[in-house]
Amino acid sequence: MKTWDGMVFLTDHAIRRSQERGVPRIIVELTARHGKAIRTRHGTFKRFCTKETIRTLKWTGIGAQTAEKCTGVSIITSDNL
Repeated sequence: MKTWDGMVFLTDHAIRRSQERGVPRIIVELTARHGKAIRTRHGTFKRFCTKETIRTLKWTGIGAQTAEKCTGVSIITSDNL
């Protein structure tokens, strides 16, 4: 997953897996853009939303229900966005 000029590009695998799990694209994008990043052993980054991230999303105008849906979602990105 890469970002360019504010856009998040998903691989075919990422699209397929998010559909299988019922995770909407907006949740994947919010997690990619705002989630906490931790470097993994393979040179990628695992991103997830912390309680603080969700609070910030709500404060910035993202709906409370949408922000709460980010809970428990983690994604792997190829670069530090």
